[in-house]
Amino acid sequence: MKDQMKKKNLSLRKVAVACFMAAAVATTGTGALWNFSSTAEAAQASTANVKSVNYDGVKLTLSDVAYDGLLLSITIKREGKGMPEGMMASYNQKNIVKGHLKTPEILINGQKDSKAMIGLRSHLKEKNSAILEYKSDSLPDQFELTLRMPVSNIKENFEFKIPVKKQNGLIQIKPNQTKESKDFRYTVQKINITSSQTQLVLDSKGKVPASSKQTGIYAPTMMYYDIVDDQGKTLKQKQLSFYSKMPGTKYHFNELYDAVSPQTKSITIKPYTFTVKPSDWSIVGEKVDKKGKIISSGTKTYIKELEMKVNITK
Repeated sequence: MKDQMKKKNLSLRKVAVACFMAAAVATTGTGALWNFSSTAEAAQASTANVKSVNYDGVKLTLSDVAYDGLLLSITIKREGKGMPEGMMASYNQKNIVKGHLKTPEILINGQKDSKAMIGLRSHLKEKNSAILEYKSDSLPDQFELTLRMPVSNIKENFEFKIPVKKQNGLIQIKPNQTKESKDFRYTVQKINITSSQTQLVLDSKGKVPASSKQTGIYAPTMMYYDIVDDQGKTLKQKQLSFYSKMPGTKYHFNELYDAVSPQTKSITIKPYTFTVKPSDWSIVGEKVDKKGKIISSGTKTYIKELEMKVNITK
């Protein structure tokens, strides 16, 4: 990509435990911060077709497959003698050993979606298991999934073909509401809510407003959006992307957050920016510990006049 981009994981900044990527993403420069919730661990399988494939002493099993209408989540279990400790190789690992999962190929009804996003990470609760997450705006309600999973030091790909059907329970809200301040405006097109996550889709136009602390050697980033429920809880966003350039004037925002509580009657969308230093694109307030774990992604500057309340109708 022209916007130089690097992956940053909330838990392990330099380790490829979780990577969520478009079809061809460069991994240098300033880029994306990914935070995954444990939606797949809690999800119910959408098919009883549990399938296993064996190659060269390694067995992979798709133990859970779930599609809630927003995200396709797959649990992959690995078995075999002498398997490495992690499910994926570390970011800068030099010695290649047998058994690490690599970037997979996914086909939907035999077709590859070049705009789809794929995430792969170690399971939070089960040893020798990984979570594969697939996001695409063009997934049908029912489809045949083809998964081709390469494994380090094994020539053949592990290939699976299984039917998948969307789970019930998707709440769709189309507010078509707009908020504006000075030269900036945004319109919320839709909010989709499932038992495991929330999707926010909006379009924005105009120059991002700058605070008094975002002048001179500092500048605002593109606009980001928090979602806060009526109990004051901020939903955790799954992805934050930082780019080493000044913000544009037109954006299509389509992001996933944690689930809204069933008791929630309304949510508030709170736009904000980070403050960067364009001379080196450092983020003001970003904190990282000695092990590379991100303690703070940066100081947020909220724009109060752009806040929007949306009622949830079930």
